Amino acid sequence: MKFKYVRLQRFAAALLVIASTLTQAADLGWLYDVEFSVNDQSEQERLTALRDGLEIVLLRVTGLRDLPDSPLIDAAFNDLDAYQMQFRYEQIHTGIDLEVLNRLIINYDQNAIHALIREAQLPVWSAQRPRVLFLISLIDHDRRTILNETIENEVQKVIQSAALRRGIAYSQPIMDFSDLAVLREGALAFGFVTSFKSLRRRVQADLVATVRIDPLVFDQHRVWLSIHDATGRRIQVFDTGDLTHTAAEIVHRTADYLAERYAVTGGEATAIRLAVKGISDIVEYKNVLDYLSKWEFIDRVLLSSVTQDRLQFELRTASTWEQLAVYFEEDGVLTPSPSESPSIEQIPEYVWQD
Repeated sequence: MKFKYVRLQRFAAALLVIASTLTQAADLGWLYDVEFSVNDQSEQERLTALRDGLEIVLLRVTGLRDLPDSPLIDAAFNDLDAYQMQFRYEQIHTGIDLEVLNRLIINYDQNAIHALIREAQLPVWSAQRPRVLFLISLIDHDRRTILNETIENEVQKVIQSAALRRGIAYSQPIMDFSDLAVLREGALAFGFVTSFKSLRRRVQADLVATVRIDPLVFDQHRVWLSIHDATGRRIQVFDTGDLTHTAAEIVHRTADYLAERYAVTGGEATAIRLAVKGISDIVEYKNVLDYLSKWEFIDRVLLSSVTQDRLQFELRTASTWEQLAVYFEEDGVLTPSPSESPSIEQIPEYVWQD
């Protein structure tokens, strides 16, 4: 049952106060955590790991392949304690002989990282990222095969390492009977992505990257990379050297595409107004605030007015409306209002669907 206007008025004052104090609340998971194998617990080795870890976290959050030259970034690498929250050592027993491996696990400070990124005017790629399904076909012992989760080799290690470095969540097929039924070589070679719809749903992937790696000729592999998402299909054809470099380049090119599409360009934060309709109770009211606040590139969410079931917000962000609309469109939680008569203030109007 819809709230009456008078009931919404009672909540408005209190919610205006709540909204003014909200900050981003996204569950950022592993993007700010980095692990290293270390030989010992010496200060020198820890400092080296802290520097490498800070670089990895900055690359993950910005979406960049390499960090630009910047006095602010240089200063950050000379003040490592300002960016790490905690570190700890763990011993892991592996293999039949129970070999002991020493691991250094570092947790970086999300707020400090984002403050540095804003000051350096670097882009921000939200942790709310599409999951990628990699379907990679290559020649192995004179037979064409598809890399899957059961294969462990150097190529797979490179893919995993590059994905961790760039902040990509990905899946690969497990090649059971269901996978084999759809993953025929012809379908993969020619990019018939419709053949993979069931597999895509099975692993809950948002995007499919099909890759055909042709054998080495004149010290070069020919790579056919097709990226399929909600906006269509994009094909890249390129030549690379050895297989490990090829595997890394596949991940980097996929990450480059995603970052170009989703990363919010660094710059001065400005105010953007947004109207949301379809709020029926106080729980949904709070859910809208939480949803808007979860995006790392939105610095602040202010509720400016309430009219019946229509809420008007002011967002403090470096994002443009075009960039923000990409996230809204693919998330599907906020959809453009079907109303043919826009508001007098020409404020973009969306409908809450959650």
